[in-house]
Amino acid sequence: LSGVFGSKEILVVLPSKASKELFEGYGRLAKNWQSSGEALVRIVPDSEIEVLPEGSTALVLGWENKFFGEAVKSISGYPAVFGAEATELENSTIPRAGHSVVAVGKGGGAGAFRAFIASDSPAALDGLTRKLPHYHKYSWLGFSGDEPANIAKGRWPAIGSPLTKFFGGLSERGKTPKRKPLAAPPPVYSKERMARTVQFLSSEDCEGRGVCGVGIILAAKVIEEEFRALGLS
Repeated sequence: LSGVFGSKEILVVLPSKASKELFEGYGRLAKNWQSSGEALVRIVPDSEIEVLPEGSTALVLGWENKFFGEAVKSISGYPAVFGAEATELENSTIPRAGHSVVAVGKGGGAGAFRAFIASDSPAALDGLTRKLPHYHKYSWLGFSGDEPANIAKGRWPAIGSPLTKFFGGLSERGKTPKRKPLAAPPPVYSKERMARTVQFLSSEDCEGRGVCGVGIILAAKVIEEEFRALGLS
């Protein structure tokens, strides 16, 4: 998201086929970003353009957006699956109903991004307007409810990097035999010793260790003996 917020030019594409309430919610989100940063932000309904422009970042809003497929294509190399009922982002499942999804991929030329934001709640869109700048280091996000509350987030792994090399065709890694340690000190914790202590303190001889009773004096003497055996004074 930091790449999106840092872009010099951003085209925000509104979903013409969304409901009136959602369309207006997406519009409020777009106008807020238009007035809050230094980037040149242009807002258009998807019905007024034929293609997403090259060389600038595009923010595609809404499941109903006709450029939804192009936004998804920009992250096709990452672990993401957009289904009719839920979205799988890495190891997180985000239901479509009652939730909001944000995902960013590279596209549109060098230094440009394709971002996708969708929700089924106008109230959640108002919340995303305030919250998303605080999640600038993440590549994808999942939110729940009208607040909305963040339930999942992550950063895409590096793919296609010239600094990454995968080696194949190698033999299986060798396994070293197990062996006894050179030194094996006795364990500090002993469940047998602990069981004996608990059994004594809860025995009938200690009478529940009530205040001013015989049992609590007996328990104190035994504990004192244990402390002396440990060398405490």
